[in-house]
Amino acid sequence: MKENLCWDLTPLYEGFESKEYRQDLQRLQDLVASLQEWKCEDDAARAAEEYVRAQNEIRVLAGKLQAYASLTYSANTQNAVALAKAEQVTKATAELAGVETRFACWVAEQESVEKMAKKSALLKEHLFFLSRWH
Repeated sequence: MKENLCWDLTPLYEGFESKEYRQDLQRLQDLVASLQEWKCEDDAARAAEEYVRAQNEIRVLAGKLQAYASLTYSANTQNAVALAKAEQVTKATAELAGVETRFACWVAEQESVEKMAKKSALLKEHLFFLSRWH
């Protein structure tokens, strides 16, 4: 009996042309574009929450898309589509460098990230992340 050594990636996506894959890729691109427009507000906790929430969603979505593309490519290193899709996800997340730097500088200027975290359960969960720059 011949053993099947290929994994089943359909729990992630049916394929690169599937509706779900295309929607997730478009959602990732939309989230990245939206986050690039992030601006600090008078309400620091709300501004930080907005940023953290968007980053979380982007990371989960990019991780799923990247895993599918990378695993597909690993199964067949001649698959140029898989390689191009992996590069597309990498490029989308790399475009966040500017807003990530802007956010880090903004956090560093805040009086107290602990005060922000007291106003928000989400920020409290991410206090270590926020404290890196403060």
